Amino acid sequence: MSRRSWMWMCVAALAVAACGPPSADLSPQKAAVPEAPYGLVVGVAAVARTPGTPPSANSAVDAFMIYRQPYGVSGELLLAAFSVFLHPDVYKGVEDGLTVYYRPFALKLSAAPTELVSFNTRWLAPEPKQVSRTVVRTYKDHQGQTRTRVRTETVTEQDWVPVVRATSLPGTSFEVVAGKARYIGRVGMVVHAEQPLDAPCVRGKREGMVSFSPSYCLIRAPFMENRQAADLAMIRQHFPGLAGIEIEVRPLEAAPGSWQTLAEAAHPFTGGHP
Repeated sequence: MSRRSWMWMCVAALAVAACGPPSADLSPQKAAVPEAPYGLVVGVAAVARTPGTPPSANSAVDAFMIYRQPYGVSGELLLAAFSVFLHPDVYKGVEDGLTVYYRPFALKLSAAPTELVSFNTRWLAPEPKQVSRTVVRTYKDHQGQTRTRVRTETVTEQDWVPVVRATSLPGTSFEVVAGKARYIGRVGMVVHAEQPLDAPCVRGKREGMVSFSPSYCLIRAPFMENRQAADLAMIRQHFPGLAGIEIEVRPLEAAPGSWQTLAEAAHPFTGGHP
């Protein structure tokens, strides 16, 4: 695949993202506590990369969590984006020997009980399709006159279609309160890459992160934490409109032990376990 083709894939990925559920993610300039019947939910989306994992593995696919509200309303909480035109990583740090990228988020949602339901990845897969083209050809007849012939030809082109892999999350909920801002915690994923050469992937899914690099077996493990002190400082810095606003701390509610922390999610890849 040429670099030009890669760029077209990225354009297509941007279009795929635009076709998903409407985003409730507010920009830094627009984040503010809304009036009823809406509320504001803030937190930090974090992507951690294990040592030896290439930086491009962070955004090899779209990675997001699906949240759901009553009456079938749902949306995407973006963790990382495949398209080169999207840059969700805002702050960078190191935790437990891992490189971590942090993106504060602010979601304007209807006041209602809300739950996180799945951890999803989305990428583009090639799919041939038949298309009809009108072809105009010019030729000279036996008298030397220039003639035009129009005909329809059926050709095969390679299309790119979105493929989604969804993994159910443990029962996890939060309440959106009208006219208030609430911090729900830090959610994210640990990304670990193993280069399989020609062998099949024992763990993860084989992915070529860019057209001119080898493919890797990529594993993504979701995690959740409450880091209110560090996160609220990032959130207030990232969203100027929230600098002096009261933000209630109401971490995501889940059964004890149902979620891993960042350190726990990374341990199988950094602690010597197979």
